[in-house]
Amino acid sequence: MEARAKEALCQAPVLYSDETRPSWAHVTCTNWLTHYAIHPRRGRAATDAMGILPTYHRVNVHDGWIACLANSGCHHALCNIHYLRELAFLHEQYQ
Repeated sequence: MEARAKEALCQAPVLYSDETRPSWAHVTCTNWLTHYAIHPRRGRAATDAMGILPTYHRVNVHDGWIACLANSGCHHALCNIHYLRELAFLHEQYQ
């Protein structure tokens, strides 16, 4: 079942990926399917171990973290909330 779910995720036109503590809970999802994984690390070792992002070649929406950007085989998009945070920072720092 898990292999078929990963295959379906890899075929999706758009994926959303993120991670959070504790013990680094990783999520990769579409509008219809969600894959959760726990890994002791946050970085590329974790995303490689999950086996979805390294083989994904479409659009990955994420927070801009370097491990997500390491996948050069796909297009990258930043979550809207992260754009808003960057704009708020620029406004606060530089008016």
